[in-house]
Amino acid sequence: DVSLTGNLDTYRWSSRTVDPSKVHGFEDKERFLERLLLRKESKNGFKAFAIVGMTGVGKTTLCQLIFDNKKVRDHFLPRIWVCLSKQADDDEDNRKETVKRMLICLGVDLIIQEAGKDPNLGLQKLMFALRLHEETLGP
Repeated sequence: DVSLTGNLDTYRWSSRTVDPSKVHGFEDKERFLERLLLRKESKNGFKAFAIVGMTGVGKTTLCQLIFDNKKVRDHFLPRIWVCLSKQADDDEDNRKETVKRMLICLGVDLIIQEAGKDPNLGLQKLMFALRLHEETLGP
């Protein structure tokens, strides 16, 4: 929520779970995203897409459904839920903040603690830490 002055009054934090029995009307969208995610990758293997819309239309709910989808769950490992809602103590660099949150979700809090002590710990070092953690998980 944003006040009339533009200040953040409250911070929303989403969870990765939703009760599918309470969600209706997303079946087609979920199937479409499932097919999109499970489709054979391009040569570099990276896939990104955006889900956009006005507040309250169900973007987070759709993401929760696809995150918990059995076929998607079985295909991707590890899977992490990273909430990108703005917080009061966010890093000014959005890319750096996103990588920090990914590391926290992976349980690599020590690197984030070190980042607080070292103002020179930049995005490249955080990305390197994320890559190292990915390699330890294996294919």
